[in-house]
Amino acid sequence: MRGVLRAAPLVGTFVNMPHPASVEILGRAGFKAVCLDAEHSIYDLKDISEGIRAAEGAGSVPLVRVPGSGPLISQVLDAGAAGVIIPRVSSADEARSAVSFALYPPLGGRGVGLSRTSRYGAEAGYAPDPDDHSYVIVQIETAAGLANLDAICMVEGVDMIMVGPYDLAASMGEEIWSETHTATVREILSRTKAHGLATALFVTSPEQMAEFSGLNVGLFLLSADVLMLAQGAGVLAEAAATHLPNYRKTTGGK
Repeated sequence: MRGVLRAAPLVGTFVNMPHPASVEILGRAGFKAVCLDAEHSIYDLKDISEGIRAAEGAGSVPLVRVPGSGPLISQVLDAGAAGVIIPRVSSADEARSAVSFALYPPLGGRGVGLSRTSRYGAEAGYAPDPDDHSYVIVQIETAAGLANLDAICMVEGVDMIMVGPYDLAASMGEEIWSETHTATVREILSRTKAHGLATALFVTSPEQMAEFSGLNVGLFLLSADVLMLAQGAGVLAEAAATHLPNYRKTTGGK
Protein backbone atom coordinates (compact mmCIF):
# COMPACT_ATOMS: atom_id res chain seq x y z
CA MET A 1 0.00 0.00 0.00
CA ARG A 2 2.73 2.50 0.91
CA GLY A 3 4.44 1.91 -2.41
CA VAL A 4 1.35 3.18 -4.24
CA LEU A 5 1.87 6.58 -2.62
CA ARG A 6 5.21 6.83 -4.40
CA ALA A 7 3.62 6.17 -7.81
CA ALA A 8 2.57 9.63 -8.99
CA PRO A 9 0.18 11.04 -9.85
CA LEU A 10 -2.44 9.61 -7.51
CA VAL A 11 -6.00 10.86 -7.06
CA GLY A 12 -7.72 10.43 -3.71
CA THR A 13 -10.39 12.15 -1.67
CA PHE A 14 -11.32 13.04 1.89
CA VAL A 15 -13.86 11.09 3.95
CA ASN A 16 -15.68 13.14 6.59
CA MET A 17 -18.56 10.78 7.35
CA PRO A 18 -17.26 8.20 9.83
CA HIS A 19 -18.84 5.15 8.27
CA PRO A 20 -17.12 2.36 6.30
CA ALA A 21 -19.82 2.47 3.61
CA SER A 22 -18.68 5.94 2.57
CA VAL A 23 -15.12 4.67 2.26
CA GLU A 24 -16.19 1.64 0.22
CA ILE A 25 -18.29 3.73 -2.17
CA LEU A 26 -15.40 6.11 -2.85
CA GLY A 27 -12.85 3.32 -3.24
CA ARG A 28 -15.04 1.37 -5.64
CA ALA A 29 -15.73 4.55 -7.58
CA GLY A 30 -12.04 4.66 -8.46
CA PHE A 31 -10.32 6.87 -5.88
CA LYS A 32 -6.94 5.27 -5.29
CA ALA A 33 -6.50 6.86 -1.86
CA VAL A 34 -9.01 7.84 0.80
CA CYS A 35 -8.13 10.11 3.70
CA LEU A 36 -10.19 9.75 6.85
CA ASP A 37 -10.43 13.30 8.16
CA ALA A 38 -10.05 13.06 11.93
CA GLU A 39 -9.16 16.77 12.04
CA HIS A 40 -12.52 18.16 11.00
CA SER A 41 -14.88 15.24 11.67
CA ILE A 42 -16.09 13.18 14.63
CA TYR A 43 -13.88 10.13 14.06
CA ASP A 44 -12.87 7.98 17.00
CA LEU A 45 -10.32 5.17 16.88
CA LYS A 46 -12.99 2.55 16.23
CA ASP A 47 -14.29 4.54 13.25
CA ILE A 48 -10.76 4.99 11.95
CA SER A 49 -9.98 1.28 12.28
CA GLU A 50 -13.16 0.32 10.41
CA GLY A 51 -12.47 2.93 7.73
CA ILE A 52 -8.96 1.61 7.17
CA ARG A 53 -10.26 -1.93 6.69
CA ALA A 54 -12.95 -0.66 4.31
CA ALA A 55 -10.36 1.21 2.25
CA GLU A 56 -8.18 -1.87 1.94
CA GLY A 57 -11.18 -3.96 0.92
CA ALA A 58 -12.09 -1.42 -1.76
CA GLY A 59 -8.54 -1.31 -3.12
CA SER A 60 -7.70 2.19 -1.88
CA VAL A 61 -4.72 3.41 0.11
CA PRO A 62 -5.92 4.36 3.61
CA LEU A 63 -4.65 7.69 4.91
CA VAL A 64 -5.66 9.49 8.09
CA ARG A 65 -5.48 13.21 8.77
CA VAL A 66 -4.97 13.61 12.50
CA PRO A 67 -5.72 16.82 14.48
CA GLY A 68 -2.01 17.43 15.12
CA SER A 69 1.20 15.82 16.27
CA GLY A 70 0.73 13.36 19.12
CA PRO A 71 0.07 9.72 20.10
CA LEU A 72 -2.87 9.43 17.70
CA ILE A 73 -0.34 9.28 14.85
CA SER A 74 1.13 6.06 16.25
CA GLN A 75 -2.32 4.64 16.97
CA VAL A 76 -3.72 5.09 13.46
CA LEU A 77 -0.55 3.66 11.94
CA ASP A 78 -0.80 0.69 14.30
CA ALA A 79 -4.37 0.27 13.03
CA GLY A 80 -3.04 -0.11 9.50
CA ALA A 81 -3.06 3.36 7.95
CA ALA A 82 -0.52 3.59 5.13
CA GLY A 83 0.23 7.19 6.03
CA VAL A 84 -0.75 10.18 8.09
CA ILE A 85 -1.38 13.81 7.25
CA ILE A 86 -0.43 16.30 9.95
CA PRO A 87 -2.10 19.72 9.58
CA ARG A 88 -0.74 23.21 10.27
CA VAL A 89 2.93 22.25 10.53
CA SER A 90 4.69 25.58 10.94
CA SER A 91 8.25 24.70 11.97
CA ALA A 92 10.92 22.06 11.62
CA ASP A 93 10.45 21.14 15.29
CA GLU A 94 6.76 20.42 14.67
CA ALA A 95 7.69 18.26 11.69
CA ARG A 96 10.25 16.37 13.78
CA SER A 97 7.61 15.79 16.46
CA ALA A 98 5.27 14.25 13.89
CA VAL A 99 8.04 12.02 12.56
CA SER A 100 8.88 10.86 16.07
CA PHE A 101 5.34 9.52 16.55
CA ALA A 102 5.17 7.99 13.06
CA LEU A 103 8.46 6.16 12.67
CA TYR A 104 10.25 3.48 14.63
CA PRO A 105 13.84 3.94 15.85
CA PRO A 106 16.30 4.99 14.67
CA LEU A 107 14.36 7.55 12.60
CA GLY A 108 11.68 8.13 15.23
CA GLY A 109 10.47 7.14 18.66
CA ARG A 110 7.31 5.17 17.86
CA GLY A 111 6.72 2.31 20.23
CA VAL A 112 6.51 -1.30 19.08
CA GLY A 113 3.30 -3.09 20.08
CA LEU A 114 1.05 -6.04 19.27
CA SER A 115 -0.87 -4.09 16.67
CA ARG A 116 -2.58 -4.83 13.39
CA THR A 117 0.52 -3.78 11.45
CA SER A 118 2.48 -6.57 13.14
CA ARG A 119 -0.33 -9.07 12.66
CA TYR A 120 -0.95 -8.75 16.37
CA GLY A 121 2.53 -9.92 17.21
CA ALA A 122 2.86 -12.63 14.58
CA GLU A 123 5.69 -10.76 12.85
CA ALA A 124 8.18 -8.01 13.59
CA GLY A 125 6.35 -4.84 14.56
CA TYR A 126 8.67 -2.30 13.05
CA ALA A 127 10.51 -1.48 9.83
CA PRO A 128 13.83 0.32 10.32
CA ASP A 129 14.38 0.54 6.56
CA PRO A 130 13.53 4.15 5.59
CA ASP A 131 12.07 2.93 2.28
CA ASP A 132 9.50 0.80 4.11
CA HIS A 133 8.29 3.09 6.86
CA SER A 134 4.87 4.65 7.23
CA TYR A 135 4.26 7.61 4.97
CA VAL A 136 4.47 11.03 6.64
CA ILE A 137 2.69 13.95 4.97
CA VAL A 138 2.89 17.39 6.57
CA GLN A 139 0.61 20.23 5.60
CA ILE A 140 1.87 23.72 4.91
CA GLU A 141 -1.10 26.02 5.47
CA THR A 142 0.12 28.90 7.62
CA ALA A 143 2.28 31.95 6.98
CA ALA A 144 4.79 30.56 9.50
CA GLY A 145 4.88 27.24 7.67
CA LEU A 146 5.59 29.06 4.43
CA ALA A 147 8.42 31.01 6.07
CA ASN A 148 9.94 27.79 7.45
CA LEU A 149 9.24 25.61 4.41
CA ASP A 150 12.88 24.89 3.52
CA ALA A 151 13.72 23.81 7.09
CA ILE A 152 10.60 21.61 7.22
CA CYS A 153 11.53 19.94 3.92
CA MET A 154 14.94 19.02 5.32
CA VAL A 155 13.51 17.09 8.29
CA GLU A 156 14.44 13.43 7.85
CA GLY A 157 11.37 11.22 7.74
CA VAL A 158 9.06 13.69 6.02
CA ASP A 159 7.92 12.08 2.76
CA MET A 160 5.52 14.61 1.31
CA ILE A 161 4.46 18.24 1.67
CA MET A 162 0.78 18.96 1.21
CA VAL A 163 -0.66 22.41 0.61
CA GLY A 164 -3.81 23.22 2.57
CA PRO A 165 -5.14 26.02 0.36
CA TYR A 166 -8.07 27.18 2.49
CA ASP A 167 -6.19 27.61 5.76
CA LEU A 168 -3.26 29.07 3.84
CA ALA A 169 -5.54 31.72 2.34
CA ALA A 170 -6.94 32.55 5.78
CA SER A 171 -3.46 32.78 7.28
CA MET A 172 -2.36 35.08 4.47
CA GLY A 173 -5.47 37.22 4.68
CA GLU A 174 -6.17 36.48 1.02
CA GLU A 175 -9.21 35.27 -0.88
CA ILE A 176 -8.98 31.60 -1.79
CA TRP A 177 -7.43 31.20 -5.25
CA SER A 178 -6.69 34.90 -5.60
CA GLU A 179 -3.72 35.71 -7.79
CA THR A 180 -1.44 36.15 -4.76
CA HIS A 181 -2.73 33.01 -3.07
CA THR A 182 -2.40 30.86 -6.21
CA ALA A 183 1.14 32.11 -6.73
CA THR A 184 1.97 31.10 -3.15
CA VAL A 185 0.53 27.61 -3.66
CA ARG A 186 2.70 27.24 -6.76
CA GLU A 187 5.72 28.52 -4.83
CA ILE A 188 5.26 25.92 -2.10
CA LEU A 189 4.95 23.11 -4.63
CA SER A 190 8.00 24.27 -6.58
CA ARG A 191 10.21 24.80 -3.52
CA THR A 192 9.23 21.39 -2.16
CA LYS A 193 10.13 19.71 -5.44
CA ALA A 194 13.52 21.44 -5.32
CA HIS A 195 14.18 19.55 -2.08
CA GLY A 196 13.35 16.26 -3.76
CA LEU A 197 10.11 15.70 -1.85
CA ALA A 198 6.75 14.66 -3.22
CA THR A 199 3.83 17.09 -3.06
CA ALA A 200 0.08 16.92 -2.48
CA LEU A 201 -2.74 19.40 -2.96
CA PHE A 202 -6.40 19.57 -1.98
CA VAL A 203 -8.64 20.67 -4.86
CA THR A 204 -12.39 20.78 -5.39
CA SER A 205 -12.58 20.19 -9.14
CA PRO A 206 -10.78 18.24 -11.88
CA GLU A 207 -10.14 21.57 -13.60
CA GLN A 208 -7.92 22.60 -10.69
CA MET A 209 -6.01 19.35 -11.03
CA ALA A 210 -5.30 20.23 -14.64
CA GLU A 211 -4.16 23.70 -13.61
CA PHE A 212 -1.50 22.33 -11.26
CA SER A 213 -0.58 19.17 -13.14
CA GLY A 214 2.42 20.86 -14.70
CA LEU A 215 4.03 21.05 -11.27
CA ASN A 216 4.11 17.24 -11.00
CA VAL A 217 1.88 17.03 -7.93
CA GLY A 218 2.15 13.50 -6.58
CA LEU A 219 -1.21 13.31 -4.80
CA PHE A 220 -4.39 15.22 -5.51
CA LEU A 221 -7.05 14.97 -2.83
CA LEU A 222 -10.14 15.83 -4.84
CA SER A 223 -13.21 16.98 -2.95
CA ALA A 224 -14.75 15.01 -0.04
CA ASP A 225 -17.65 12.68 0.54
CA VAL A 226 -19.78 15.36 2.20
CA LEU A 227 -19.12 17.82 -0.61
CA MET A 228 -19.96 15.22 -3.25
CA LEU A 229 -23.16 14.36 -1.39
CA ALA A 230 -24.19 18.00 -1.09
CA GLN A 231 -23.42 18.79 -4.73
CA GLY A 232 -24.96 15.60 -6.08
CA ALA A 233 -28.09 15.96 -3.97
CA GLY A 234 -28.47 19.55 -5.13
CA VAL A 235 -28.24 18.55 -8.79
CA LEU A 236 -30.85 15.80 -8.35
CA ALA A 237 -33.19 18.06 -6.40
CA GLU A 238 -32.99 20.71 -9.10
CA ALA A 239 -33.62 18.08 -11.78
CA ALA A 240 -36.62 16.77 -9.87
CA ALA A 241 -38.06 20.27 -9.73
CA THR A 242 -37.89 20.61 -13.52
CA HIS A 243 -39.89 17.42 -14.02
CA LEU A 244 -42.43 17.98 -11.22
CA PRO A 245 -43.75 21.55 -11.34
CA ASN A 246 -45.26 21.34 -7.86
CA TYR A 247 -42.25 19.63 -6.31
CA ARG A 248 -40.85 22.62 -4.46
CA LYS A 249 -44.23 23.74 -3.20
CA THR A 250 -45.28 20.32 -1.94
CA THR A 251 -41.93 19.56 -0.28
CA GLY A 252 -41.55 22.94 1.40
CA GLY A 253 -38.51 23.84 -0.69
CA LYS A 254 -37.72 27.36 -1.83
